[in-house]
Amino acid sequence: MLFSDKLRSAYILYNHRALSAVGCLDNVNKPEVIMSNNVIKAVLREAVGSASTKKIRSQKLVPAVVYGAEYGSKNIALDEGEITKFVTAHGSGAKLTLEIDGQEEMAIIKNLQRDVVKRNILHIEMQHLSAGQAIKIALPVNFEGEEKFTKNLVLSKVAHELNIEALPKNLIDYITVDVSGMTVGDVLTVGDLKAEDYPQLRR
Repeated sequence: MLFSDKLRSAYILYNHRALSAVGCLDNVNKPEVIMSNNVIKAVLREAVGSASTKKIRSQKLVPAVVYGAEYGSKNIALDEGEITKFVTAHGSGAKLTLEIDGQEEMAIIKNLQRDVVKRNILHIEMQHLSAGQAIKIALPVNFEGEEKFTKNLVLSKVAHELNIEALPKNLIDYITVDVSGMTVGDVLTVGDLKAEDYPQLRR
């Protein structure tokens, strides 16, 4: 994977002026990589438009579209419970495998629309993944250990994701960073993440 130049020095940055506690680099554990290999069944849908969409949702299905430069586009429908469970577990930008007409196809969630009140998923846009073609995505960061801070310590998170480029087989859902050992006055940036500690990433 390739780090975006714009975020190379500001990926995980804790601003000294904005917090009481910032991380001690020696005490930050290596990220935990979470992979997703779930298979989600999908059905093709020919009809489009508001009437068709309303009917699909009444059947506890979520309308979606899969697109790609050489793939074209396919309108599909997903089981609401199944895709909601997947998004809850892996995030809204995760890689997944779709089973469409008995064929398994890799895709990544690019855009997810929710009801503003109920927060249920209304529509999903996915990009088709080709095995030999790299894709650019924003990788979210999961911070763990903040609950161990004392009451007078505050953790400021300036950046929550990193732009990366990777082949589909190397895509990950997110990176977990343990900040439980952080103390006053420390600053952590993406430049402090050693390349040898993260074999799945290439700078």
